[in-house]
Amino acid sequence: MGNRAGDDGLAIDWDARAAAFDDEPDHGLRDPSVRAAWADRLTAWLQDTPGDVLDVGCGTGSLALLAAEQGHRVTAVDLSPEMATRARAKLTAHDARVLVGDAARPPVGDHRFDAILARHVLWTLPDPDAVLRHWHTLLRPGGRLVLIEGVWGTVSPVGIPAPTLIRSLTPLVPHTHTERLSGDARLWGRAVDDERYVVVGTTERDVRRPPLPGALHHVELWVPDLKAAEASWGWLLGELGHVREQVWERGRSWRRGDAYLVLEESPDLRQGPHERRAPGMNHLAFHVADRAELDRLVALAPGHGWSPLYADRYPHAGGEAQYAAYLEDTQGYEVELVALPDAGA
Repeated sequence: MGNRAGDDGLAIDWDARAAAFDDEPDHGLRDPSVRAAWADRLTAWLQDTPGDVLDVGCGTGSLALLAAEQGHRVTAVDLSPEMATRARAKLTAHDARVLVGDAARPPVGDHRFDAILARHVLWTLPDPDAVLRHWHTLLRPGGRLVLIEGVWGTVSPVGIPAPTLIRSLTPLVPHTHTERLSGDARLWGRAVDDERYVVVGTTERDVRRPPLPGALHHVELWVPDLKAAEASWGWLLGELGHVREQVWERGRSWRRGDAYLVLEESPDLRQGPHERRAPGMNHLAFHVADRAELDRLVALAPGHGWSPLYADRYPHAGGEAQYAAYLEDTQGYEVELVALPDAGA
Protein backbone atom coordinates (compact mmCIF):
# COMPACT_ATOMS: atom_id res chain seq x y z
CA MET A 1 0.00 0.00 0.00
CA GLY A 2 1.02 3.65 0.29
CA ASN A 3 3.23 5.61 2.66
CA ARG A 4 0.86 8.00 4.47
CA ALA A 5 0.81 8.03 8.27
CA GLY A 6 -2.28 7.02 10.16
CA ASP A 7 -4.59 9.25 12.20
CA ASP A 8 -2.17 9.12 15.13
CA GLY A 9 0.66 10.48 13.00
CA LEU A 10 2.55 7.16 12.99
CA ALA A 11 3.41 5.25 9.86
CA ILE A 12 0.94 2.49 9.07
CA ASP A 13 2.37 -1.02 9.44
CA TRP A 14 0.86 -2.63 6.34
CA ASP A 15 2.63 -5.92 7.08
CA ALA A 16 0.70 -6.13 10.36
CA ARG A 17 -2.56 -5.28 8.61
CA ALA A 18 -2.13 -7.78 5.78
CA ALA A 19 -3.75 -10.73 7.56
CA ALA A 20 -7.04 -8.89 8.07
CA PHE A 21 -6.89 -6.71 4.96
CA ASP A 22 -9.23 -8.90 2.90
CA ASP A 23 -11.94 -8.79 5.57
CA GLU A 24 -13.19 -5.55 3.99
CA PRO A 25 -15.65 -6.51 1.22
CA ASP A 26 -13.99 -4.31 -1.40
CA HIS A 27 -10.49 -5.55 -0.45
CA GLY A 28 -10.95 -9.31 -0.47
CA LEU A 29 -13.80 -9.44 -3.03
CA ARG A 30 -15.01 -12.61 -1.34
CA ASP A 31 -18.67 -11.79 -1.92
CA PRO A 32 -19.51 -12.86 -5.50
CA SER A 33 -21.67 -9.78 -6.09
CA VAL A 34 -18.91 -7.42 -4.95
CA ARG A 35 -16.38 -9.28 -7.05
CA ALA A 36 -18.65 -9.14 -10.10
CA ALA A 37 -19.24 -5.41 -9.64
CA TRP A 38 -15.49 -4.68 -9.67
CA ALA A 39 -14.92 -7.05 -12.59
CA ASP A 40 -17.55 -5.22 -14.63
CA ARG A 41 -15.97 -1.86 -13.86
CA LEU A 42 -12.46 -3.04 -14.75
CA THR A 43 -13.73 -4.39 -18.06
CA ALA A 44 -14.96 -0.89 -18.91
CA TRP A 45 -11.88 0.95 -17.62
CA LEU A 46 -9.11 -1.23 -19.10
CA GLN A 47 -8.43 -1.79 -22.78
CA ASP A 48 -10.64 -4.21 -24.68
CA THR A 49 -7.67 -6.33 -25.80
CA PRO A 50 -5.14 -7.94 -23.42
CA GLY A 51 -2.35 -5.59 -22.47
CA ASP A 52 0.28 -4.88 -19.85
CA VAL A 53 -1.25 -3.55 -16.62
CA LEU A 54 0.67 -2.12 -13.68
CA ASP A 55 -1.22 -2.25 -10.35
CA VAL A 56 0.53 0.12 -7.94
CA GLY A 57 -0.14 -0.24 -4.22
CA CYS A 58 -1.81 -3.55 -5.06
CA GLY A 59 -2.44 -4.67 -1.47
CA THR A 60 -3.30 -8.36 -1.45
CA GLY A 61 -3.80 -8.34 -5.22
CA SER A 62 -7.57 -8.61 -5.60
CA LEU A 63 -7.87 -6.10 -8.47
CA ALA A 64 -4.68 -7.41 -10.05
CA LEU A 65 -6.25 -10.86 -10.05
CA LEU A 66 -9.39 -9.57 -11.79
CA ALA A 67 -7.25 -7.91 -14.46
CA ALA A 68 -5.26 -11.11 -14.96
CA GLU A 69 -8.47 -13.13 -15.25
CA GLN A 70 -9.52 -10.78 -18.04
CA GLY A 71 -6.41 -11.74 -19.98
CA HIS A 72 -4.09 -8.84 -19.09
CA ARG A 73 -0.43 -9.31 -18.25
CA VAL A 74 -0.13 -7.90 -14.76
CA THR A 75 2.70 -6.40 -12.78
CA ALA A 76 1.65 -5.70 -9.19
CA VAL A 77 3.71 -3.58 -6.79
CA ASP A 78 3.32 -3.03 -3.05
CA LEU A 79 5.57 -1.54 -0.40
CA SER A 80 4.62 -4.23 2.11
CA PRO A 81 6.40 -7.60 1.72
CA GLU A 82 3.51 -9.34 3.49
CA MET A 83 0.92 -7.78 1.18
CA ALA A 84 3.06 -8.77 -1.80
CA THR A 85 3.30 -12.36 -0.53
CA ARG A 86 -0.47 -12.61 -0.36
CA ALA A 87 -0.87 -11.03 -3.79
CA ARG A 88 1.67 -13.46 -5.23
CA ALA A 89 -0.35 -16.39 -3.85
CA LYS A 90 -3.52 -15.13 -5.54
CA LEU A 91 -1.80 -14.58 -8.87
CA THR A 92 0.35 -17.72 -9.01
CA ALA A 93 -1.71 -19.35 -11.77
CA HIS A 94 -1.74 -16.27 -14.01
CA ASP A 95 0.57 -14.29 -16.27
CA ALA A 96 1.61 -11.94 -13.50
CA ARG A 97 4.53 -10.85 -11.38
CA VAL A 98 4.47 -9.22 -7.95
CA LEU A 99 7.21 -6.85 -6.85
CA VAL A 100 8.01 -5.21 -3.52
CA GLY A 101 8.54 -1.50 -4.00
CA ASP A 102 7.29 2.06 -3.63
CA ALA A 103 4.11 2.86 -5.56
CA ALA A 104 5.48 6.33 -6.26
CA ARG A 105 8.49 4.85 -8.06
CA PRO A 106 7.59 1.32 -9.09
CA PRO A 107 10.70 -0.85 -9.65
CA VAL A 108 9.82 -1.76 -13.25
CA GLY A 109 12.95 -0.56 -15.05
CA ASP A 110 12.34 0.27 -18.71
CA HIS A 111 9.08 -1.66 -18.93
CA ARG A 112 6.12 0.32 -20.25
CA PHE A 113 2.43 -0.37 -19.74
CA ASP A 114 -0.92 -0.04 -21.46
CA ALA A 115 -2.64 0.85 -18.18
CA ILE A 116 -1.68 1.83 -14.64
CA LEU A 117 -4.23 0.96 -11.97
CA ALA A 118 -4.23 2.58 -8.52
CA ARG A 119 -7.00 2.22 -5.94
CA HIS A 120 -6.97 4.48 -2.87
CA VAL A 121 -3.21 4.91 -3.22
CA LEU A 122 -2.46 8.31 -4.73
CA TRP A 123 -3.82 10.27 -1.75
CA THR A 124 -1.42 8.42 0.58
CA LEU A 125 1.69 9.55 -1.31
CA PRO A 126 3.62 12.70 -0.29
CA ASP A 127 3.60 14.45 -3.71
CA PRO A 128 0.70 13.22 -5.86
CA ASP A 129 1.46 15.59 -8.75
CA ALA A 130 5.02 14.32 -9.02
CA VAL A 131 3.78 10.74 -8.81
CA LEU A 132 1.33 11.30 -11.65
CA ARG A 133 4.06 12.79 -13.80
CA HIS A 134 6.24 9.72 -13.19
CA TRP A 135 3.42 7.25 -13.80
CA HIS A 136 2.67 9.04 -17.04
CA THR A 137 6.22 8.27 -18.25
CA LEU A 138 5.55 4.56 -17.70
CA LEU A 139 2.65 4.49 -20.17
CA ARG A 140 2.81 3.50 -23.81
CA PRO A 141 1.15 5.78 -26.37
CA GLY A 142 -2.58 5.40 -25.94
CA GLY A 143 -2.15 4.09 -22.42
CA ARG A 144 -4.40 5.06 -19.57
CA LEU A 145 -4.29 5.89 -15.88
CA VAL A 146 -7.13 4.30 -13.90
CA LEU A 147 -7.26 6.20 -10.62
CA ILE A 148 -9.80 5.17 -7.98
CA GLU A 149 -9.83 7.78 -5.24
CA GLY A 150 -12.13 9.60 -2.83
CA VAL A 151 -12.51 11.81 0.22
CA TRP A 152 -13.25 10.24 3.60
CA GLY A 153 -14.39 11.84 6.84
CA THR A 154 -16.18 15.07 7.70
CA VAL A 155 -14.35 16.67 10.65
CA SER A 156 -10.84 16.18 9.20
CA PRO A 157 -11.43 14.79 5.72
CA VAL A 158 -8.63 12.98 3.93
CA GLY A 159 -8.26 12.11 0.27
CA ILE A 160 -8.27 13.93 -3.07
CA PRO A 161 -11.44 15.64 -4.39
CA ALA A 162 -12.20 14.69 -7.99
CA PRO A 163 -11.78 18.24 -9.41
CA THR A 164 -8.32 18.42 -7.83
CA LEU A 165 -7.26 15.16 -9.44
CA ILE A 166 -8.64 16.20 -12.82
CA ARG A 167 -6.70 19.48 -12.66
CA SER A 168 -3.53 17.51 -11.92
CA LEU A 169 -4.14 15.22 -14.89
CA THR A 170 -5.02 17.97 -17.39
CA PRO A 171 -1.40 18.81 -18.34
CA LEU A 172 -0.62 15.10 -18.83
CA VAL A 173 -3.54 13.61 -20.76
CA PRO A 174 -5.90 15.06 -23.36
CA HIS A 175 -8.93 13.12 -22.22
CA THR A 176 -10.40 12.15 -18.85
CA HIS A 177 -13.52 10.21 -17.98
CA THR A 178 -14.98 10.33 -14.48
CA GLU A 179 -17.48 8.06 -12.76
CA ARG A 180 -18.98 8.47 -9.30
CA LEU A 181 -18.66 5.19 -7.40
CA SER A 182 -20.26 6.11 -4.06
CA GLY A 183 -23.76 5.33 -5.29
CA ASP A 184 -22.98 1.73 -6.25
CA ALA A 185 -23.28 -0.21 -2.97
CA ARG A 186 -22.28 -3.41 -4.77
CA LEU A 187 -18.68 -2.17 -5.03
CA TRP A 188 -18.31 -1.71 -1.28
CA GLY A 189 -20.56 -4.43 0.09
CA ARG A 190 -22.69 -1.74 1.75
CA ALA A 191 -24.04 1.76 1.20
CA VAL A 192 -21.46 4.55 1.61
CA ASP A 193 -22.00 8.29 1.89
CA ASP A 194 -18.49 9.64 1.30
CA GLU A 195 -16.98 10.67 -2.03
CA ARG A 196 -15.64 7.78 -4.08
CA TYR A 197 -14.91 7.99 -7.79
CA VAL A 198 -12.68 6.89 -10.63
CA VAL A 199 -10.89 9.07 -13.14
CA VAL A 200 -9.62 7.36 -16.29
CA GLY A 201 -7.03 9.49 -18.06
CA THR A 202 -6.07 8.46 -21.59
CA THR A 203 -2.81 9.63 -23.14
CA GLU A 204 -4.47 9.78 -26.54
CA ARG A 205 -8.18 9.94 -27.18
CA ASP A 206 -9.44 6.39 -27.60
CA VAL A 207 -9.68 6.01 -31.38
CA ARG A 208 -11.91 2.95 -30.98
CA ARG A 209 -14.62 4.91 -29.19
CA PRO A 210 -14.58 8.53 -30.39
CA PRO A 211 -17.56 10.80 -29.77
CA LEU A 212 -20.33 9.83 -32.14
CA PRO A 213 -21.11 12.35 -34.87
CA GLY A 214 -24.33 14.04 -33.87
CA ALA A 215 -23.93 13.14 -30.20
CA LEU A 216 -24.59 15.80 -27.58
CA HIS A 217 -21.58 18.05 -26.96
CA HIS A 218 -22.91 20.25 -24.15
CA VAL A 219 -26.00 21.92 -22.73
CA GLU A 220 -25.91 25.52 -21.48
CA LEU A 221 -28.52 26.87 -19.09
CA TRP A 222 -28.75 30.59 -18.38
CA VAL A 223 -29.89 31.14 -14.81
CA PRO A 224 -30.87 34.33 -12.95
CA ASP A 225 -29.19 33.24 -9.70
CA LEU A 226 -25.95 31.29 -10.17
CA LYS A 227 -25.40 30.69 -6.46
CA ALA A 228 -28.81 29.07 -6.02
CA ALA A 229 -28.46 27.08 -9.22
CA GLU A 230 -25.01 25.83 -8.22
CA ALA A 231 -26.37 24.60 -4.88
CA SER A 232 -29.18 22.54 -6.41
CA TRP A 233 -27.66 21.47 -9.72
CA GLY A 234 -24.20 20.92 -8.24
CA TRP A 235 -25.60 18.47 -5.73
CA LEU A 236 -27.69 16.60 -8.29
CA LEU A 237 -25.02 16.41 -10.97
CA GLY A 238 -22.50 15.19 -8.41
CA GLU A 239 -24.87 12.44 -7.33
CA LEU A 240 -25.28 11.44 -10.98
CA GLY A 241 -21.53 11.10 -11.50
CA HIS A 242 -20.76 14.44 -13.14
CA VAL A 243 -17.61 16.22 -11.99
CA ARG A 244 -17.27 20.00 -11.79
CA GLU A 245 -14.78 20.96 -14.46
CA GLN A 246 -14.69 24.74 -14.92
CA VAL A 247 -15.36 27.68 -12.62
CA TRP A 248 -15.48 31.30 -13.75
CA GLU A 249 -17.05 34.48 -12.43
CA ARG A 250 -20.45 33.98 -14.00
CA GLY A 251 -20.53 30.25 -14.66
CA ARG A 252 -19.79 26.68 -13.75
CA SER A 253 -19.59 23.47 -15.77
CA TRP A 254 -19.87 19.77 -14.93
CA ARG A 255 -18.67 16.95 -17.18
CA ARG A 256 -19.58 13.30 -17.54
CA GLY A 257 -17.81 11.53 -20.38
CA ASP A 258 -17.69 13.58 -23.58
CA ALA A 259 -20.62 15.86 -22.76
CA TYR A 260 -20.87 18.64 -20.20
CA LEU A 261 -23.48 20.96 -18.72
CA VAL A 262 -23.00 24.70 -18.15
CA LEU A 263 -24.80 27.00 -15.74
CA GLU A 264 -24.22 30.66 -16.51
CA GLU A 265 -25.56 33.90 -15.08
CA SER A 266 -25.05 35.81 -18.31
CA PRO A 267 -25.13 39.62 -18.40
CA ASP A 268 -27.25 39.24 -21.55
CA LEU A 269 -29.95 37.25 -19.74
CA ARG A 270 -33.37 38.86 -20.14
CA GLN A 271 -35.22 39.65 -16.96
CA GLY A 272 -38.01 37.36 -15.81
CA PRO A 273 -38.40 33.85 -14.41
CA HIS A 274 -37.74 30.69 -16.36
CA GLU A 275 -41.03 29.22 -17.63
CA ARG A 276 -40.69 25.57 -18.60
CA ARG A 277 -44.15 25.59 -20.21
CA ALA A 278 -43.23 28.40 -22.60
CA PRO A 279 -41.65 27.69 -25.99
CA GLY A 280 -38.14 26.38 -25.52
CA MET A 281 -36.63 23.72 -23.32
CA ASN A 282 -39.07 21.95 -21.03
CA HIS A 283 -36.69 19.74 -19.05
CA LEU A 284 -33.53 17.67 -19.02
CA ALA A 285 -33.63 13.91 -18.37
CA PHE A 286 -30.90 11.75 -16.82
CA HIS A 287 -30.45 8.03 -16.32
CA VAL A 288 -30.17 6.74 -12.73
CA ALA A 289 -28.50 3.43 -11.86
CA ASP A 290 -31.59 1.62 -10.56
CA ARG A 291 -34.86 2.06 -8.69
CA ALA A 292 -33.28 2.04 -5.24
CA GLU A 293 -30.90 4.84 -6.26
CA LEU A 294 -33.79 6.85 -7.69
CA ASP A 295 -35.77 6.47 -4.48
CA ARG A 296 -32.72 7.67 -2.52
CA LEU A 297 -32.27 10.77 -4.69
CA VAL A 298 -35.96 11.65 -4.50
CA ALA A 299 -35.83 11.44 -0.69
CA LEU A 300 -32.77 13.71 -0.51
CA ALA A 301 -33.70 16.20 -3.23
CA PRO A 302 -35.90 18.57 -1.15
CA GLY A 303 -32.94 19.24 1.11
CA HIS A 304 -30.98 20.51 -1.89
CA GLY A 305 -33.45 22.89 -3.48
CA TRP A 306 -35.56 20.49 -5.54
CA SER A 307 -39.32 20.07 -5.27
CA PRO A 308 -41.11 16.96 -6.55
CA LEU A 309 -43.53 17.31 -9.45
CA TYR A 310 -46.45 14.91 -9.87
CA ALA A 311 -45.59 13.38 -6.49
CA ASP A 312 -49.01 11.72 -6.28
CA ARG A 313 -48.12 9.65 -9.34
CA TYR A 314 -44.53 8.78 -8.40
CA PRO A 315 -42.82 6.72 -9.74
CA HIS A 316 -45.05 6.24 -12.81
CA ALA A 317 -45.95 9.79 -13.79
CA GLY A 318 -44.34 9.10 -17.15
CA GLY A 319 -46.28 5.88 -17.65
CA GLU A 320 -46.46 2.45 -16.08
CA ALA A 321 -43.51 1.18 -18.09
CA GLN A 322 -41.15 3.82 -16.71
CA TYR A 323 -39.82 4.25 -13.16
CA ALA A 324 -39.02 7.96 -13.00
CA ALA A 325 -39.13 11.15 -10.95
CA TYR A 326 -39.71 14.76 -11.96
CA LEU A 327 -38.10 17.55 -9.94
CA GLU A 328 -38.15 21.35 -10.18
CA ASP A 329 -35.57 23.72 -8.69
CA THR A 330 -36.27 27.08 -7.06
CA GLN A 331 -35.83 28.90 -10.39
CA GLY A 332 -38.30 26.76 -12.31
CA TYR A 333 -35.95 24.37 -14.13
CA GLU A 334 -37.17 20.78 -14.38
CA VAL A 335 -35.27 17.52 -14.50
CA GLU A 336 -36.49 13.99 -15.08
CA LEU A 337 -34.62 11.10 -13.47
CA VAL A 338 -35.21 7.72 -15.10
CA ALA A 339 -34.16 4.50 -13.40
CA LEU A 340 -32.41 1.95 -15.55
CA PRO A 341 -34.22 -1.41 -15.50
CA ASP A 342 -33.28 -3.56 -12.52
CA ALA A 343 -31.55 -6.83 -13.34
CA GLY A 344 -34.15 -9.44 -14.15
CA ALA A 345 -36.94 -6.86 -14.42
